[in-house]
Amino acid sequence: MSRKTGLPIALFLTAALLTGCIGGMARSQREVNAILDLFEKMMIEEDMTIPNRIFAETVTLDGRQYGKDERNALYIAFFQKYDVIQYSLSDRRFFFYSEAVCRVGATRYSRLKDNETGETFETSAHEVAYILEKIGGNWLVVTGETAKPAVID
Repeated sequence: MSRKTGLPIALFLTAALLTGCIGGMARSQREVNAILDLFEKMMIEEDMTIPNRIFAETVTLDGRQYGKDERNALYIAFFQKYDVIQYSLSDRRFFFYSEAVCRVGATRYSRLKDNETGETFETSAHEVAYILEKIGGNWLVVTGETAKPAVID
């Protein structure tokens, strides 16, 4: 192969390879976004059919590890105490560590009604982070952390 034809072919193959990688990451980002959308839906509709579709068997939430039954009980108790009027994960930022591990940073906002008192309140916007892993071909949340507000002395 001459040098004149070799360079264009090499550039074409490099571009094709990069397009495949970028296309794969774009697809993964759409899939991860869909999981976060389901999480929002679960919170707003109090839909307990969703957790088993978006969480791994064992998940760590704010530093505590939960099995499936314990995690589901946590959300059931939350939904009994509060009516979720609004819940959103906005300003989503995706960091792919590999084809099977993604960290998502987002801003969480919610408006809740206390079912005992009837009081409606808004939570302040919190930064949250989720780690998702591709397990059995599906993206699942394995870790969720809420940033604590800074304490200024």
